[in-house]
This record gives sequence, structure tokens and C-alpha cells, in this order.
Amino acid sequence: MTKALWDEACRRADAIRDFLKRRTGSTTTGDVAGLAAELGLSQATAYRLIKLFRTGGTVLSLVDRKRGRAEGHRTLDGNRNGLSDPL
Repeated sequence: MTKALWDEACRRADAIRDFLKRRTGSTTTGDVAGLAAELGLSQATAYRLIKLFRTGGTVLSLVDRKRGRAEGHRTLDGNRNGLSDPL
């Protein structure tokens, strides 16, 4: 994990922690829109990060993860997965 990823996760955690402290009741769409704007994210991502933080409660739960297959992940070739044409 790079320092930049860690710093961004810490920034997100601080913003979400403050956001949750200010909310005593239910959260409105406008509240989440404000948080999303503050973090420079979509509302859907803000909702996802709030959920991750509530369940995980750690900065690590907010670290951006690399998309796609994990490095070194192997897939079957056409002959092994039944997609090749029989001769």
C-alpha cells in the first residue's frame, strides 16, 4: 500500500467519522450528497464507504482496492474450460 492510498483512506475516515458524529437520527440524501461533495465522490460511493466504515470501523476498510483480477491470478485456457471448437 502506498502512502498516497493510506493518506486518502485517513482523509475519508476522518470525514466519515465527523459525518457520523453529527448525525443523531437518520441520514438524509442531502447529508450524504454533502459528504460525497466534500470527498469528491459519487453519492453511491459515499453510501458504500459509510457502510464499510460502520461495519469495519477502521481506516483499512476505506483503502481503495485495485480493480480486476489479482496479480498472478490465472484463468483456464479455451481447451480446459470447454469453449474450444472440437476438431
